[in-house]
Amino acid sequence: MTVSSEARLGALIPHIPSLEERARALQADTTTPADQGAIEGLRDDYLQWYAQCLIVVPQALQAKFCDFYEGGAFTKRIKQFLEAPTQRNPLVPDDPSVAPNPLIPYWSNPIETTFVPSLLGQRQVLEEALESERSGLGETTAHVVEAACRRLPLAIRSMQRRHADRTPIVITDEYDVQDLLRTILVAMFEDVRPEEWTPSYAGGSSRMDFLLKREQLVIETKVTRSGHEARSIRDELAVDLLRYQAHPDCKILVCLVYDPEGLIDNPRGFEQDVTGAQGNITVRVAVVQGG
Repeated sequence: MTVSSEARLGALIPHIPSLEERARALQADTTTPADQGAIEGLRDDYLQWYAQCLIVVPQALQAKFCDFYEGGAFTKRIKQFLEAPTQRNPLVPDDPSVAPNPLIPYWSNPIETTFVPSLLGQRQVLEEALESERSGLGETTAHVVEAACRRLPLAIRSMQRRHADRTPIVITDEYDVQDLLRTILVAMFEDVRPEEWTPSYAGGSSRMDFLLKREQLVIETKVTRSGHEARSIRDELAVDLLRYQAHPDCKILVCLVYDPEGLIDNPRGFEQDVTGAQGNITVRVAVVQGG
């Protein structure tokens, strides 16, 4: 099985606290020399981790990621720390009776100015790459889900033409639409979570129809009927969006508006009015007519 870039990035981040802890241990005591095996072990493990990161960090972020390791003539970073983590600053006097100058660090490559901030910088790059990977995954999935929603009338007509004159499966309300859409989604995605609670808003909470957690995508269904047409659907979506803004796994909302009787006069105009960025959520609306 091929491991996704998202999974590999996610697996690299948890190694960071251990690397930092081991590096701190090397400079924890100025009176006892650090174990050479611990120094070499940290160096080997970090460089192996660093090489694995370079395989999955996007090209656009690689220079930034590498700079946190390489450093330069005037900026000491991880490379300089690993080369001499226990080298004493030559400005520190040999005589222990001389009071240390608080402005002069004991180590030539102090962990707090070389290793730690650079490692945290690399973590930020990995998290940025991970967020970018998830965003791209979500956008691709949104296109796929929207396309599936637009073909819903074909699925409904197919269910009405059953083998050996069996009773047709009829879609009559929003719950039927949800059942049909769930059947389609579980055939396409491994992790489809129905009826996830959204966080509380204005003293109440509600359920979203479907959540694709890995893709950070929510699918909502609406069905028009007499008295519940374009204005009502738009108002419901406005309330839904206020709730979804606080949900950590909702970055994209795909809303299927099933309009079997054509009660929305201008379906493409309705889609354009609502589709787009709404706060921290990207909204895609598909008005599907006929059935």
